[in-house]
Amino acid sequence: MKSFRIFSYLTTLVVLVIAILGVTGVVDINSLLDVVMGHGAGHVYAIATAAATIEGVPVDTPTVKSASSDLLLDDISQAITIMRPDLYPLDTLLRRVGAADMVKSWTWHWYANDYRGWADTLASAFDTSASGTVVSTSAGDVHTVTVTNIHYWTVADTAMFPAYEDDDADGPLMALVIGKNTAAKTLALIVVNSVDMPDMPLGSKIVRMGPAKSELDAQTSQYGIMPQKTDNNVQIHMKQVEAGLYEQHHKKEVPWSMNDLKSAAMEDMRRGAEFTSWFGKKGYTYNTDEENYVHTSNGVIRYIENSYEYTETPADASVEFLQMTKSIFTGNAGSKTRYLFGGGDFMEWLAGVETVQKQRDAGSVHEMYGITFEKIQTNYGTLMVLYHQLFDDWKSENAVVLDLNNIYRKEYKKLALRKVDLVKSGQRLSDATVIEEIFGLETRYGLTHSILSPASSSST
Repeated sequence: MKSFRIFSYLTTLVVLVIAILGVTGVVDINSLLDVVMGHGAGHVYAIATAAATIEGVPVDTPTVKSASSDLLLDDISQAITIMRPDLYPLDTLLRRVGAADMVKSWTWHWYANDYRGWADTLASAFDTSASGTVVSTSAGDVHTVTVTNIHYWTVADTAMFPAYEDDDADGPLMALVIGKNTAAKTLALIVVNSVDMPDMPLGSKIVRMGPAKSELDAQTSQYGIMPQKTDNNVQIHMKQVEAGLYEQHHKKEVPWSMNDLKSAAMEDMRRGAEFTSWFGKKGYTYNTDEENYVHTSNGVIRYIENSYEYTETPADASVEFLQMTKSIFTGNAGSKTRYLFGGGDFMEWLAGVETVQKQRDAGSVHEMYGITFEKIQTNYGTLMVLYHQLFDDWKSENAVVLDLNNIYRKEYKKLALRKVDLVKSGQRLSDATVIEEIFGLETRYGLTHSILSPASSSST
């Protein structure tokens, strides 16, 4: 009797494992039943309805679904990440890193504070001989410079130019902000304890320092960082797999079942979802053939605010790479570890950088959820680098750097398999399964992500 009970427990355990594998698509339950019971493919088996507590019957997929309909569904999303995870890295990472938040509408909104940084750059060259850049007053010359991030600045801030010394040659040149034009992105400056300000090229660094007020000032300029509202749509991703009942009975030269069709459809669906997550365009578009509207989502590149144009044949590739990583990590509030996804031509360029070669030779890699990243340490932070095959269908010479702490997956409907009964509806004699999910991505803090492109091409 004791051995019979052990055998019964083992049998139940085996059936439960097979049931879970069947839901995740590893095992085709119908095919397995056909083999065990000696029937042809396509038969339907009646199973007694189970209550919340299952007694007296083996624990198989139908009984588990009846007792707890949501128990097995959550595993599908993570199970499909096993299918070629390196080909769909963004989809894989966002499915596996934390739980996705649910949204209850086709369009959702979020707020994010714009980061008030300290280090800025000149958005155009400063030329002392150009009209309007220097205005002489009784109190001294007023210089007008154009900056990249006007929201960093307020009137009465002091500004440092690290690359230029003042007249006393005891430290960097400093100026006082006496005016600000937000629309034109210009600052009006008076140099502190120096006669003049030198000509400065585009990209010269200007650093915001503490404000300076007069002894009678009781107030200062108002400053507040207000969160900026943005939005995205969720998008329906769907594939249907269908096989005729008689086709399933037919003898085949090689095994090919509904399970194979589902796997192929799932892989194709993931490819489309990966492209959408990167490059999609938000819209609400009318389909004239179907006479209905469809929602489409923005991909992450639509929200990226930082870009860098690299020289493809620099005099010194290591210096060029240093400048690139400086642009990626500085001037924003992002994390010290970011993920670089590059096309084939970009990866070839990167292979020519000596500092990267040395770390590759040392075998510095990091594996995450089946994806192997090359781990590159830089002066400013760590880059996790991966060749993204699908980027070759976009721009193979480009790369995108993401701060994954600032990207979130939002789901309207979780990934699920839905059986469509075409036989009972009288449409046709075939088995059909619909694979569907509805989701979109929320990309925050655009300055923490970067698009890298060669200087001769556009970054988007």
